[in-house]
Amino acid sequence: MEEADQRVILVTPYFRVRNWHKMLNVLHNLLQRSIQVEVYIRKGEIDSINEVRNIGIDPIEIPNLHTKLYLNEKIGIVSSMNILLSSDTN
Repeated sequence: MEEADQRVILVTPYFRVRNWHKMLNVLHNLLQRSIQVEVYIRKGEIDSINEVRNIGIDPIEIPNLHTKLYLNEKIGIVSSMNILLSSDTN
């Protein structure tokens, strides 16, 4: 994400970064650099949706989303990791 020049796309059913300071810093830095950030979240995941909104990004809700995909204009990652602090530490 840090290498993005124009756009970052995050696709994950679950997004909880409230206490994940490194990820919060990366996301805030992207927004300060005017990088377009799109976050796709599983529809109905209220905690995840609220966390994305609290960062200043309007999430896009997708029913039954299970994919974990992270992209910028240079590289893409297909993963099993959600954007959760527990996923990073475990």
